[in-house]
Amino acid sequence: MTDTAYRDDIVFYGSRVAAGDLPREAAARQLVEVSAHRIGLRAARQAIDTWQGYLTPIRPPAPARSALLRRLFTRNHTTKGTTAR
Repeated sequence: MTDTAYRDDIVFYGSRVAAGDLPREAAARQLVEVSAHRIGLRAARQAIDTWQGYLTPIRPPAPARSALLRRLFTRNHTTKGTTAR
């Protein structure tokens, strides 16, 4: 739903609401405006309510998990009845 720019805005407006500096509805409307209406009002309200979840950085998967996923989702291109020489 959100990229890094939206995450920063969500954290900013959410922290302002949590600090009591800005009413929730005003923050949601401003978030909609800042996102150029790519986030709807309902999604903006929800994002502001859960703003602390956007503090954690997005991490790439661990190398072991990447290797496991690569093995699971790659096709085996060998055919039955052939021998490798």
